[in-house]
Formats: sequence, structure tokens, C-alpha cells
Amino acid sequence: RISAEGLYVSGQFHLWNRLGTGLKRVVLEGHNPVELVFTITYFSRFGPGAYDVRVPVPPGEEATAERVMTRLSSRPSSSRSRQ
Repeated sequence: RISAEGLYVSGQFHLWNRLGTGLKRVVLEGHNPVELVFTITYFSRFGPGAYDVRVPVPPGEEATAERVMTRLSSRPSSSRSRQ
């Protein structure tokens, strides 16, 4: 599941709408399988960090993935406004 506030994949929530977190980028990568790659930023007591979450795109859903990428890439990000 993917929303404007985060995503749920492989039994884990990844949120970017909380204080100190942000969605840095969303890109489509690969050919077989195609994946949506979400780069999520965060602040911790050790300083800033980032990690990627890879979501496989089912065959035939590449256009949907492209729309998700475009929509999420165009939204304002709290982490971008601080950089």
C-alpha cells in the first residue's frame, strides 16, 4: 500500500509525514522486475540519514507506477524545505 504519507510493504510501515522525516525522491528502476524506489530521509540522535525502500511493480502496472512516482515527486517535502 502506498499513500501520500507513507507506504506499507513487507509487513513494515515507512512514513515520511512525521517530524524529522521526509520523502527525498521516488524513481522507477530496473527492467525485470521494475521497482519503485523510495528514498526516505530521517533525523536521529546520530544525525541525518536516508534509506531506500524498493517496491516491485507487477507486470502490466508500469503506467500506474509512473503515475505514483509523478504524483509523489511533485508534492512538497518537509525534508526538502529544510535542506
